[in-house]
Amino acid sequence: MKIHIETKSTIRQFAVEVEGLSPLSFSKHYDAVSVPLLNDKESKDAYEQRTWRNRLHFNKEGECYVPATCIKNSLVSTAQYLGLKIPGKGNNQYAKHFERGVMCNDPMMLGVHQEEVRCETYFVPSDGQRGGGKRVRKNFPAIDPWSGTVTVLVIDDEIPNEIFARVFHECGRFNGWGRFRPQTNGFYGRFIVKDIDLETI
Repeated sequence: MKIHIETKSTIRQFAVEVEGLSPLSFSKHYDAVSVPLLNDKESKDAYEQRTWRNRLHFNKEGECYVPATCIKNSLVSTAQYLGLKIPGKGNNQYAKHFERGVMCNDPMMLGVHQEEVRCETYFVPSDGQRGGGKRVRKNFPAIDPWSGTVTVLVIDDEIPNEIFARVFHECGRFNGWGRFRPQTNGFYGRFIVKDIDLETI
């Protein structure tokens, strides 16, 4: 028996051009297993000075990027924060549609090589937990200025174009990307949306 299912769903592809309003920083985890010591005599401070760029996200050519999962998760978080309700559907909100109906498959390339990134040094909790007692010196990468274009697919017809655009705009204000972003009580990684191009595929 053959079953034919017809659907009228379309896939909307949004190319979103953003421009950073504050430095972009990352704190990707790495350790001596993923990035080995030079030898058994290399000190912790020397290791930190040599390897801090590994907190960035970059490809095999060394170009830095914002991970696709970071972009998707920030959009979902922003939709949840805004609490926008779907007209005519009671208290139902758009957030769950962003969770399941929005896809970001590729990172946003920044056009910046890892060797061009500047360093910022802070005394931070050694366990990475806010308020931790013991502190250590760590170097973090900071990219400024920064910009790029990200491609996002919307496969859920329940998400109107204007709602997607609003959530992306507000994402740059209230969430941001990377380390020390507004979502985590910071101010890095904020951005504005310069342009949105829509194509149906």
